Amino acid sequence: MVSPKPQCSPSDNATTKASCDFLDPLEIVNLCFKTSVYACKVSFIEFKLDIKDKIIKIDIFEGIKILKDMPLVTPLSAEHDKDTKELAEFFNETLGFCPNSVLTMQRRPAISKAFINLNKAVMANEGRVTSALKRMIAWVSSNATGCRYCQAHAIRAAERYGAEQEQLDNIWEYKTHAAFSDAERAALDFSLAATIVPNAVDEAIKTELYKYWDEGEIVEMLGVISLFGYLNRWNDSMGTSIEEGAVESGEQYLGKTGWEKGKHA
Repeated sequence: MVSPKPQCSPSDNATTKASCDFLDPLEIVNLCFKTSVYACKVSFIEFKLDIKDKIIKIDIFEGIKILKDMPLVTPLSAEHDKDTKELAEFFNETLGFCPNSVLTMQRRPAISKAFINLNKAVMANEGRVTSALKRMIAWVSSNATGCRYCQAHAIRAAERYGAEQEQLDNIWEYKTHAAFSDAERAALDFSLAATIVPNAVDEAIKTELYKYWDEGEIVEMLGVISLFGYLNRWNDSMGTSIEEGAVESGEQYLGKTGWEKGKHA
């Protein structure tokens, strides 16, 4: 049961304090506005968070910017759910860290555990679709939807799984660049066609796929595309805060073509 939220009234004091069970962004926005309008002497708002016993100061003129950069739902500690933590060790190999998306999902542990198990199944290689190619398929899909969080994660994982340097540097030009084989182009074109709305998988896409890949391998590819369809919507809707390692990879390989953190600050 959620306890009643404290009420905070503007005053002429230098600070306004609220003892809160949790940080409510909308309440802070309202308080920023009220304080700036009714008590012009106030230079910042001070909040005490009981859960961490910390004081957070928010400049009234910076308050909206700070709140805009906050995720829809904040991630929990990696220690929150033991089973999720154990399953999430998988990401130490793929990314080098547990992603904040998973730390947010574990507010409902059944979702975080199901997601990790699905991720592991989709990324298992039972044919010729390599781990690196699967992550490039994920990048093409994420690029089509515009999810910068997933773009950075996908390119980082492609690097960690041995994608060629030339491919990482020229992923944007996969359709024409010599670093990509015809088989890889067929897979990446499939990813793009399957991601966009309306769906563009047609006879031409199918014909190219079947030149190089068998049906089991096509299932693996579509598993990756579908998995990232979920992740693209999850992370862009959540505004998931992006991790430092993912930012480094995004800036290194995608920065030259305009990649930035966007809402995932």
